Amino acid sequence: MRVALVTRPKPDQEGTLPLYVRVAHAGKDRYVALGLRVPADDWNPKRSEVRKSNVEHRRLNKLLSGKLRDAEAAAEAVLAGRGRHATPDELKKAVELTLHPEPEPEDPAAPGVVAYGRKIMDEKRSAGKVGSSLVYGTAM
Repeated sequence: MRVALVTRPKPDQEGTLPLYVRVAHAGKDRYVALGLRVPADDWNPKRSEVRKSNVEHRRLNKLLSGKLRDAEAAAEAVLAGRGRHATPDELKKAVELTLHPEPEPEDPAAPGVVAYGRKIMDEKRSAGKVGSSLVYGTAM
């Protein structure tokens, strides 16, 4: 199993190259997009890093090395659990979940207008403001 940073061979119309993590296992390659683009002139394909000619090369290389390290750890965890029987698609899925985690579900839906009004009525009533509670009830 090998994990590496790669780009497309041809730049797009703006002259940038999209970056991918390549997971090679059992003679098959799977690619996970990083969502990053680098100017074609600033990418060093032999070292798989951003050249020093780019103003932000340190930050980008640090970011890319961190993503590569995370991808390798995720793929190795799958291999440790499944051994040789792990498929390239399983490795890709693990790397995708590591690099692009699914957002946590939000809190339950906000209460509707009626539920909110009842909540205020209950708060007013418990505070001893029965008249205000009745006014809110009439408005609802």
